Amino acid sequence: MGRIYIYLLDGDKPICFHAGSVKDFMNPNPDFQWVPLSPDLAIGKVKDQYKAGYIQLKLSIHDKTKDGPMDWKS
Repeated sequence: MGRIYIYLLDGDKPICFHAGSVKDFMNPNPDFQWVPLSPDLAIGKVKDQYKAGYIQLKLSIHDKTKDGPMDWKS
């Protein structure tokens, strides 16, 4: 299964990111979850891992080819 990338931007520069698995977001009725960020060392704005932080999000990835179109009314 693929990967999903979530970026924290400073203007147009991605200073931190989360690289996760798509399978972690396949729940059709997700709860909020905290995900850790990692600093983008190529940019160098955040130098220490512990300063990258966490973000809370609620995300569901729907496989349209397998499960059909999403019914937004439900």
